[in-house]
Amino acid sequence: MRILLAIAGFLMLCTIIWCFRTMKNGFTTLSADKERFRQKFRDEERRLSKEQRDISRAEQYTLLEAAVRDLLRLEECKDYELVRDQDDLLVTGPEKRWILSFRHRRETLKSSSQVLHSPGVWSLREGEKVDEFPGIDRLMCAFQKRLRGQEDEEELLAENEDLIAIRRSHQARKQYHAQ
Repeated sequence: MRILLAIAGFLMLCTIIWCFRTMKNGFTTLSADKERFRQKFRDEERRLSKEQRDISRAEQYTLLEAAVRDLLRLEECKDYELVRDQDDLLVTGPEKRWILSFRHRRETLKSSSQVLHSPGVWSLREGEKVDEFPGIDRLMCAFQKRLRGQEDEEELLAENEDLIAIRRSHQARKQYHAQ
């Protein structure tokens, strides 16, 4: 008798959960659920990219300074000096000098006197040569290339992406084995 009551209770619980899910989501298929999840994921990515554009200039320079210090440490460039100016980051080596900076693009609309802010631009100056990059990742790859004296930026970017993928897989394995 107790077994029958336990089975009936279990069936009642499953029925309540199924009814609650049906009332909440309706009759959907797995593919519809996947699409809804992907849409939420894309919306979250858009929100994060908008937040990243809204990071203040001081935070952008703090991020840049930390990245450059880390790169100089990894490349074992002990004789390079890093000076943070208000609008620029100056890296001085024994033979060369680079200026790394971040600028927001602004445009004033004549019809409404509003100022539009687009995503910022990272720039790398070496003497008279100025290169602009849409993101800090490309800027750091170009700067690493200049530190090494290499020519092919795409090769260096692919090498860095491979290293990042290896580190992520290593971290995932560590977390998996820790569980």
